[in-house]
Amino acid sequence: MKRDKLEAWNSLSAIDQVGMMEYAGITELTYVPSTSVYQRSMISMWAQRSLLIRPLVRRPFRNRNIREMRINRNLRHENGHWLIEFRGNELKVGRVHGRINFYRILFPDDLVAQLEEVLTVWRPILLGSGLPELFTTSTGWPFTHSALNTEFKKVVYAYTSRATNMHLMRDIWVTEFLEQL
Repeated sequence: MKRDKLEAWNSLSAIDQVGMMEYAGITELTYVPSTSVYQRSMISMWAQRSLLIRPLVRRPFRNRNIREMRINRNLRHENGHWLIEFRGNELKVGRVHGRINFYRILFPDDLVAQLEEVLTVWRPILLGSGLPELFTTSTGWPFTHSALNTEFKKVVYAYTSRATNMHLMRDIWVTEFLEQL
């Protein structure tokens, strides 16, 4: 049975709002002295989910690139800027015209402060903080393809009642980009 994409379709602005709403919950609980370790861990997950969602609105990354994004390898601070870089086998197509394929782009400027907050304040609280992967599950492991898709879909559905998955997110991004031409 073929699914109708429109049933799960959200606009990029709606998905960005989801990311902002996940992040908004942080400020309400951040500075409460009685916040438990469990609550701080949950707040850290909200911060991570927000940072996972919002860059996808600006850059159409694949599930794999989000899962495998490693700090100081694929995401690094260089010459005062945060860069995202994937090379060769880290991409769907490792070689183009006999040369190693290369994707390098600045981390979205409007999300740099949030990235730095997540890296310095929230990520150290997460169980997976010792792993090189930027995003980890609540149990401290790197995401699998299905676990990341489920996490993304679950959060988007909670706010929009539409189960947008990560692959559909790429379709939405391209559609809205082409509509602006």
